[in-house]
Amino acid sequence: MSDPKDQEQQDALAKASTDRRDQGDIAADDAGATAIGHRVQEALEQDDDEVHCTD
Repeated sequence: MSDPKDQEQQDALAKASTDRRDQGDIAADDAGATAIGHRVQEALEQDDDEVHCTD
């Protein structure tokens, strides 16, 4: 009997697109999302530096 997680992984791989142009689009989307995440993180850190507690 196979592990249910193994079956889920096999199913996901079977459904995944193998079109190389599709893979480039996915990579570009991932890179864009990562860049946005970094910018948001930097903005949050910058806001934290500007806030000073006076308690």
